[in-house]
Amino acid sequence: MKSLFRLFALGLLLALAGCTTIPLSTMWKMHSFGAEDFARIKPEELRVKMLLPQGFELDFVKDKPHLDFKIETAHGASVGKIELAKVSQQQITKTSGLFNPTTTTQTEYELKLTDESLPAFNLLQKIARGQEKGRSTTINIGFNFAKTPKGNPDLTVTVSLLLFPQDGYFVLLDNAQLKQVPEEKK
Repeated sequence: MKSLFRLFALGLLLALAGCTTIPLSTMWKMHSFGAEDFARIKPEELRVKMLLPQGFELDFVKDKPHLDFKIETAHGASVGKIELAKVSQQQITKTSGLFNPTTTTQTEYELKLTDESLPAFNLLQKIARGQEKGRSTTINIGFNFAKTPKGNPDLTVTVSLLLFPQDGYFVLLDNAQLKQVPEEKK
């Protein structure tokens, strides 16, 4: 009976994991990521890849894509906003489906820290090195669009992160369905 319950619990967990946009491998990798790991990142090597549907263009002028970091300890929180610059942009065509194949074109952006953001990132790493156990680190990505297709307010986005080149990219969000928030009219 116990093994039947364990099998059921495992099946339920796998089913729930299949419904999420964050891969299990990423959850496993990031569960032990801490301030020591954050402090080892070489800012000039950090990269973000974003895969967007055709017609969506990132805004690099008005509101640049950025990473938000938050390091919390018993002594308070340290936060930072790190702007990202475009390294490359390319069109990728994918075909999916076995019996009724469909072809989609997506735009892949590779991003890096801006030169102006390097001191802020180094400061956050210094803060992270000095923190005691019992802290948490949060990393978020923010972006706006310079151009969006008409009549399509929702989009699917994939975001991958390269922290250490020897480890390669790992997926943070996998085909996440996002709703755009319309700008308020003035």
